[in-house]
Formats: sequence, structure tokens, C-alpha cells
Amino acid sequence: MWVISHYKSDYQWVKEYTEDYIVYKKDMVNTGYNIFDIMSFIIEFYDDLPKTCVFVKDNVLERHITKKEFNKLIKNKTFTPLLTQSHKTYEPVCRYVDGLYQERNDSWYFNSYPHKYFSTYKEFAGIMKLPNPEYLSFAPGGCYIVPRDNILRRDKKFYKDLLKFCSWSQINAESHAIERSLYTIWTHPH
Repeated sequence: MWVISHYKSDYQWVKEYTEDYIVYKKDMVNTGYNIFDIMSFIIEFYDDLPKTCVFVKDNVLERHITKKEFNKLIKNKTFTPLLTQSHKTYEPVCRYVDGLYQERNDSWYFNSYPHKYFSTYKEFAGIMKLPNPEYLSFAPGGCYIVPRDNILRRDKKFYKDLLKFCSWSQINAESHAIERSLYTIWTHPH
């Protein structure tokens, strides 16, 4: 099952890959970027999740990964971050390690976007009982292939808390913190 966050770009390209998809239209509920849509889907289908979920934005091929890279990864059934290997890096602020994008964990986005529930990644990690490493590994844009078992590492309440954190405004720092935590949430034991 593909979960597509649709804002302004065309998502008809998805039909080249699958007919099994659901679209969350941001003109209906435009809060929390695609993080809101991911959490909404997980909560709604938590007890009946498909074997594998593909979480993408309508502009994933324009913004977050090349079509060539995407085509190499999209049939994976294992946990797979969907990201380009040519994202700009600025050592020591951001870099690639073993094909995964990493960003220095300095909570810069809390100075750039409004926040309500916490004011640093460290505070968020403490609340959610997540590691707080020097660098955060993640797929910019929050696009992943995620097997059901990876999602079920966390209980439904965990995802409800994330939804609450990202749903209070269209643009917020909490959504940025959650985006940077998805890799950890779905790969580290609870």
C-alpha cells in the first residue's frame, strides 16, 4: 500500500508503479507537512496495516530522489529510506554515511519555525524515549518503504502523540523533529 501526501504536485505518476494507494490531500488538512498524513494513516490502520507501506510525497521524484534511484529501490520489501545520493552536503553540518543522509543534531529548525510542545530535538527525544545522537540519520522529506513489523515496534499511543505534536499548525518545528526521528523510530528497538 502506498500512502501519498498530495499538496501541489501531480501524483498520477504513481500509477506507473501501483494501483494500491491512498492519497491524503493537503488542501483538506494542511498541517504538519506529510508527517501528519503518515501518522494519520498509521493510527487509522494500526490494527490492519498492509505488509509493507510506501510513504511518499507527490513531489518525491522532483525533490527528494531521482527517478533512476527511485526505480532501483521501490520494489524493496525491507525498510528503505527513499532519498537521493546527491543531496548537497556541508561538512560538518550535514553529510552522507553509508548512503544515509545525516544532519548535525543542533535543532536549527526550532529557530526558524514556530513550536508549541518542545523547543529542541533533545527535549523531544526525552519525551518520546528516543536516542539523542550527535548526528541524526534520516531521509529528507520523510519518504520511506516501511514493513508493518517496523511500524509495530511502537504502540498506537506513540503515533497518536506524534500526530498531536505535528497537527497544531501548517508549518511547525515539531514536524521537522519528527521527520528527523522516523529512521530511528522504525529501526531502533523500543
